[in-house]
Amino acid sequence: MKKNKNIRIAIVASAALLLTGTLSAQQAGDILKFSNYDWSSGTARSAAMGGAFSSLGADFSSLAINPAGLGMYQASEAGITLGFNSLTSETNHYELGKSQTKSTKGHLGFNNAGMVLNLYNGSGVLTSATIGFAYNQLIDHNVTTRVRGASPVSIADLFAEQLQTGTFYPDEIAGGLSNGNGFDRLGGMLASLAGVVGYDETSDQFYIDASEGTTSRFDLEKKTEGSTGQYDFGLGLNFSNRLYLGMGFGFQDIYYRERSAYDENMEGNTYDSDWAVRHLDFIENLDQTGSAWNFKIGAVIRPVSDLRIGLALHTPTFITMNERYGGDVQNDAAKETGYSGYYEAQSQYRMRTPMRFIGGISYTLAGSMILSVDYERVWYNQMKMFWNDWNDELYDVTDNVKALYKPANNLRFGLEYVVTPNWFARMGFASYSSMYQDVALMKNEANFSAFTGQRLNYSAGLGYRIGNAKVDLSYVYSDTKEAPARVFAFGDVYSAAYSTQRMRHNVTASLTLRF
Repeated sequence: MKKNKNIRIAIVASAALLLTGTLSAQQAGDILKFSNYDWSSGTARSAAMGGAFSSLGADFSSLAINPAGLGMYQASEAGITLGFNSLTSETNHYELGKSQTKSTKGHLGFNNAGMVLNLYNGSGVLTSATIGFAYNQLIDHNVTTRVRGASPVSIADLFAEQLQTGTFYPDEIAGGLSNGNGFDRLGGMLASLAGVVGYDETSDQFYIDASEGTTSRFDLEKKTEGSTGQYDFGLGLNFSNRLYLGMGFGFQDIYYRERSAYDENMEGNTYDSDWAVRHLDFIENLDQTGSAWNFKIGAVIRPVSDLRIGLALHTPTFITMNERYGGDVQNDAAKETGYSGYYEAQSQYRMRTPMRFIGGISYTLAGSMILSVDYERVWYNQMKMFWNDWNDELYDVTDNVKALYKPANNLRFGLEYVVTPNWFARMGFASYSSMYQDVALMKNEANFSAFTGQRLNYSAGLGYRIGNAKVDLSYVYSDTKEAPARVFAFGDVYSAAYSTQRMRHNVTASLTLRF
């Protein structure tokens, strides 16, 4: 076993949640967590039409999707959107094919608010100029997931493996954690302090007191809270009602909180020792707060009055993340009780999310129906992570990003029908493809990230106009099938794999006033 040495360890979300096979693979998933946007979280009108708004414009969601849409405003407006989300998660053992677990979480949300100011209207080549400000919720992090089952492998085996391949002797662990070191193997470090894992000096081996054939029954519950919201400032120009150009700056506010509780009973462990493991609890807490910025440009071309073609390019988002991560282990052994104590560390690092291209086309039929289609390309294989300096890239994370992820191709469709001059009916569909190179590879990782597989959105809504006021309602049903993963995995020690399906119901209401 290697003696403790001065090494640089990333204390990122990453660190253990829940105990991935490789630290860099978990860090790659951490960038993905803040990169996977859902364009159905803006206004009720855009949500009802599947988020297919790159060529439509004149909506507060335009600032986040294609700022050229600001050029279509002919007056000033202010508006707000509220929503209610209900999410149900179902997990099934991928290999065992049984032991289904279901969890549901609902909450009210603030989806969108904004104001646009029409600064100029004229009859020359420059027909109008509009500036806008809007807040759009891009990612909803509120998820509850629960997995229960039985495994011939205990998480204590994983803890022992972490320590065996680590750099700390038992008498160095408490000091190491207190100084902010060893958090990439936090579970193993805590397990040693709680007496779950022992150490034999003669053989230089870490071990657990458990008999052969012991079955471990586990219950893991993970709750996440928070959102990624974006404040957009944009300018849109209208040239002769044929060409619309726009640019916008986005500033993100990120809040993510995660609480994971792992409970395990080792049934049939007849090993005769005071510290023979009978029951253990592993708690992990993660808090992430970040700020970020991006830039986008766009254009809408209107070759004929009923046809619009939209193009938008989004730069990567540059994130500065502050993190606090910690946990503890409680050990109820045969004749002893051990507690590790709670250890926590803080860190700061930087991430670069993928670049995006969005293109779309819309057509108005007989003045009463709008059909809209958007295509989006997201280069997930270009995500990167850095230390405090943007020049200090973590190349092992970059290599894992390229190995795990590929560009994703997303499609969105929308329809709006004018029922009467005051009433509008809408519907939409969106398909977000998986960004994984090979989904089967993820079975070797302990991955609890939400919304990382293929996602299908089905939506509908109504709109009503009276005077200078507009009221819009929408309903979106989202079905996500995530990549298979494991509850815990490290090296050659891993639990059975499971699959997760998430069903989200999202109801939103928007109120807009023209002035």
